[in-house]
Amino acid sequence: MEPNRPDDPSWTPAPDPSRDSHSAWDAPDPATTPMPQAPNYPRPDYGVPAASAPYPPYGQGYGQGYGQWPAPAPSAWTPPPNNHLVWAILVTLFCFLPFGVVSIVKASSVNTLWAQGRWPEAYAAAASARTWAIWAMATLPLILAFWAAVAFVGAVA
Repeated sequence: MEPNRPDDPSWTPAPDPSRDSHSAWDAPDPATTPMPQAPNYPRPDYGVPAASAPYPPYGQGYGQGYGQWPAPAPSAWTPPPNNHLVWAILVTLFCFLPFGVVSIVKASSVNTLWAQGRWPEAYAAAASARTWAIWAMATLPLILAFWAAVAFVGAVA
């Protein structure tokens, strides 16, 4: 038997460039191939100096003086303030439309602000909705007086 024949157990075929584009013959040697390098990302700044810290220096509060406590927040089971939405809808329909629309917008934001935990804004929106509804209702006599004057001038002329 001749050496290096297909029936010999040590026989290996030569790579065929027309059929094999990437074979084991072309693979790089793992012992000599360098490892891929990690990307060079900037390091986070650990231990930020006290001069650029996001909090005030020792002894100075966040706008609260000594002996002044913030107002207690409403608890989770406290109902939200009255949003005056029914009143806003009624004055929109029967009194003055522009002021009524503003009142509806303010009234509809009360429950959303309350659910977000923004309680002072919720109280302010409820008070604003009530104010706009009062202005819309106060405008009704002025509109009626204007139309009565126009009807009177039209009847006289």
